[in-house]
Amino acid sequence: MSEVLYTEPGARWRVLLLAPIFAVVGLVSDALLGSGMRWFVWVLAALILGAIGSWMVHAARQHTSVSLTREVLVQGQDELPTSDIVKVFPAAPRNRTRDDPAEHWESARALGEISRIPRGRRGVGIQLRRGNLTQAWAKDDDALRTALQAILDARRKGSRPT
Repeated sequence: MSEVLYTEPGARWRVLLLAPIFAVVGLVSDALLGSGMRWFVWVLAALILGAIGSWMVHAARQHTSVSLTREVLVQGQDELPTSDIVKVFPAAPRNRTRDDPAEHWESARALGEISRIPRGRRGVGIQLRRGNLTQAWAKDDDALRTALQAILDARRKGSRPT
C-alpha cells in the first residue's frame, strides 16, 4: 500500500454525537419546564436522528472523500491514475466578482460520480495525458494542488515526492 499524501474523509462520524446530546438537552429542558413529555420520546428522537445522520455520513464518506497516493487520486468512488496527470493549474482567484472571467479549466467536468464539485469544496484544474481538462476537488484545494504538483515535480526529476 502506497503512502497517502493527502486525504479528506468527506464527513466525520463524530457528528452523530449530536443526536444523544439533543436528547439529553430535551430531557433536561422537559424536567425543568415540566412539559410532561415522556423520556422514551427523546430516546426515540435520538435514535431516529442517529439513523438518518449515519446514513448521511456514510453517503458523504462514500461520495465526497478524497485520497491521493503517488499512484492514484481517488475522488469519491472515481479513481484516476496520477500517471494520467500532466499539469496542475494555478488556483482561481478567490476574490473574483461576477464579471471577472472564469479560468478555462473551471468549466471542465469534475471527477467523481457527482456531476458537479461537491458543496464546500473547491476545484483543482488538471490536464490529463489525453489533453482534456478535468477538475479534482477538495475542501483544502491548496493542499491537494500542492500534493499533486509535488508528484508531477518528482516524476520530472525521477524521484519520489515528499
